[in-house]
Amino acid sequence: MPYFAMVLIFCSILGLNNAYGQTPDSVVVQKLTPLLDRVMEGRPDLTITLKSSINGENIDIGVPMHTNHVYVLLRTGDKTFARIGATGITYSLNRSRRGDSVVFRRIDETTHFGYNIDAFEFSYADRLYNIGGYGYWRWNGQLREFNGKMKQWQIIPLDRELPLTDGRPGSFSWLDKSSGQLYVLRYMIGNEAEKNNPLRWADTTVCLDLRTGVWTSIGNAPFLKVSGELPSVVAAHDSGLVVTAGGNIELWNYRKNKVYVTTNDSMRAQLLTLFGNHYLWFERDQLLIGDAVKGTMDSIRFRPQDFVDTGRTIYAPLDQNSSMGYLMFGGVLMMGGMFWLFRGRFIRKFTPSASITKSEVVKKEPEPLESDTPVEETDALADVPTPIPIQNIQSNELFDAVERSLLALLHENDLTLHKRTSTQEVNRKLGVGNKTLDMQKRKRSDVIRAINRKFQLIHPGRSSELIMKNRSDLDGRLSEYYLNPAELTFIKTYIDE
Repeated sequence: MPYFAMVLIFCSILGLNNAYGQTPDSVVVQKLTPLLDRVMEGRPDLTITLKSSINGENIDIGVPMHTNHVYVLLRTGDKTFARIGATGITYSLNRSRRGDSVVFRRIDETTHFGYNIDAFEFSYADRLYNIGGYGYWRWNGQLREFNGKMKQWQIIPLDRELPLTDGRPGSFSWLDKSSGQLYVLRYMIGNEAEKNNPLRWADTTVCLDLRTGVWTSIGNAPFLKVSGELPSVVAAHDSGLVVTAGGNIELWNYRKNKVYVTTNDSMRAQLLTLFGNHYLWFERDQLLIGDAVKGTMDSIRFRPQDFVDTGRTIYAPLDQNSSMGYLMFGGVLMMGGMFWLFRGRFIRKFTPSASITKSEVVKKEPEPLESDTPVEETDALADVPTPIPIQNIQSNELFDAVERSLLALLHENDLTLHKRTSTQEVNRKLGVGNKTLDMQKRKRSDVIRAINRKFQLIHPGRSSELIMKNRSDLDGRLSEYYLNPAELTFIKTYIDE
């Protein structure tokens, strides 16, 4: 009996490994459906999410471990791509020679999955992106871009990480592709793993500039329900989102921050009954409707004159006066912080400059005494020490011990070992090798930014930085650090004790 039990356990493990060891084929050919045909001839910036439960025969490129994940169709220019949600798996789509089928050709070499479940997928400037999602026991706000040369997805640094999703009710995100602005009505705060810090929506509306990687708070949006129901997204329009709300069809114009409602009863009735097993997207003044089950296509005329202004806003804009006050307060804090940081290193003592004449610093000549004898002048500049030029400050005064140790590591790797310094080496040198990823990133950023700022003070005329970085040739998600080649010899004087 134990023998048969062992055989059964072995076969179960073997079958499990085979199921999870499968990977999608590099090339898949399937028939050309009306939906795929229309998408491949459609607008150049299209994004459609195909739910696995109603996908029908449109796409079948998965393996057992990915059958419950969504498929995403994206267009960039004249190219069409298909992605498997919650993974990095990406295919390019092309028609077969006979034109009656579609060739899916895999273009990535990723292996990890489960880190971007329900992420917001989009294309911008002929590149594929996704942001946010759930994975590894937390919601995240990472922006990922597909690198075609490296065949990998790499994380694009942002000024802050705001967790968001495209898969939970209450998430209303829209990308303005003409300006590269990503509007997020609400992002998430809290941590499901903490008892007293439950996961919840923040009431702050934010906007991400994809060109700079900077988030900006633009308003407040309380968690609203219309007639007791939470609005649901129908499709993304060129000016915002079309949603169902309280039995109506509304257009949320993010550019103008206005809510419009349709007066076309026929459109409202048709859209409310279609919601569920259909894919909808806009092309010019047409709302295209794909039936996932029947494989048919239809369309509705979508005209601006069919909508009227409700007088409502999507979010409450931040008060301009309050914003100005925050900016002024932040400026004062920043100036105070800079003074506190550099007061002991660059300011020895407040003294008049050597260029000031003697008459400008000597006390005002007193009135003549009765004898009319003028008071004898004294040389007030005789014992004043001359300020030390910044360029002559010694290493122990300019860079602290942690900064000098990092510079020494980079200098040795660059000049002696002829290699760049990995992120792991930098983390260990800074004493955060065993800390969390967020803490490591913050420590690296703080120290390297401080070094580069001081380098700019020494050489105000130079635009380049002292510590530079590039993506790793082996893994595009990691960075490698090195010193500016033009400063290798000079910087040695600042790292020697």
